[in-house]
Amino acid sequence: MTSVRSYRDLADFRQFIRNLVNKSMSMSDALAGFREIPILPKKLGQLTVEEVQDQGKTELIEQIYTSLKKMKPETSYHMIKRSVRKRLLIILLKVFQLIRIVPNVRY
Repeated sequence: MTSVRSYRDLADFRQFIRNLVNKSMSMSDALAGFREIPILPKKLGQLTVEEVQDQGKTELIEQIYTSLKKMKPETSYHMIKRSVRKRLLIILLKVFQLIRIVPNVRY
C-alpha cells in the first residue's frame, strides 16, 4: 500500500496525477492503493481523472493532496518499554549465537 507521503511535495503528486492514463476512472479508484483514501472527501473522490487533470484546475490536485496529507503518517517505531526491549535483544543475541551468526558476547 502506498501513501501520499511517498511523494516529495505537491509537484511530484501533481506529476503523478497528470501521468494517469485511464482518464475515465474516478479519483477514488485511481488512488485506491493509497492508505489515506478513506479520508478523501466524497466530492473529490467522485471527480474523474480527466476533470482533475485539466490545466485550469490545478487547485483540485492541491485540494486532493492537502486532504490526503491530513492523515497522520505511519510510525515505524512502536513504543516498547525499555526493559522489555532489553530482554528481547538478549534473547535474539542468544538465538543468533546458537546458529553461529554472532560471536560470543557477554551480557
